[in-house]
Amino acid sequence: MCLTTNQFPEQASDSTVVNKINQVLGREKERLYVGLYVRGSTPKMAGGEDEYHWAFLAGPKQHPKSGSRHIMYHAKEKLVKSGTPPQIRPEWQYVNDSNRAAMLLVRVLVGKIVDHERLERIFKAVPLRTEDANWNCVLWMEDAFRMMVQDGGAITTSVQDWASVRDKAMSYVEQKKAAHRFDGKDPSIVFDPAKPATWDMLTDTEMTP
Repeated sequence: MCLTTNQFPEQASDSTVVNKINQVLGREKERLYVGLYVRGSTPKMAGGEDEYHWAFLAGPKQHPKSGSRHIMYHAKEKLVKSGTPPQIRPEWQYVNDSNRAAMLLVRVLVGKIVDHERLERIFKAVPLRTEDANWNCVLWMEDAFRMMVQDGGAITTSVQDWASVRDKAMSYVEQKKAAHRFDGKDPSIVFDPAKPATWDMLTDTEMTP
């Protein structure tokens, strides 16, 4: 079956019909999440944010395995060889790759993606501050979020400030840790990487407990 708005000219202005056609074609707006991942190092930030690795995640809102169908956008520290004589040193790089679902702890939904190419251009333009020893993936996220909101054309969102996103993500992951969602101490909880705990900041409700 193939449906297009050209086949329904009189209804093309009807958002309900257009949205239904987009659903059939698989063109629904993807959601943009903030994801917190397992990170094996001691946090240095005052709020403990760097206990986790942070990334933006693009993925569907509703899918049986939506938690494992993401594209990650994040800053990642890698070892590179450079200089004369060549020396190995750490360098921050922007990375766009497939999701590491098994390491994902929680997601926080922050917007709906309306222009993927524009979003990726914004992420690629975020400065990488390798020369700053205290810079990290959390600070990259803060800069990227601010640039997204200021741009206004890549996502639609009612969330306007990074502090509220950061605070919600941190309180949410701590809540889930206290409830033993990740450590197996509560036998009634089965950890499923395909169904990460998810909070929707657009409606202020929990999507997946």
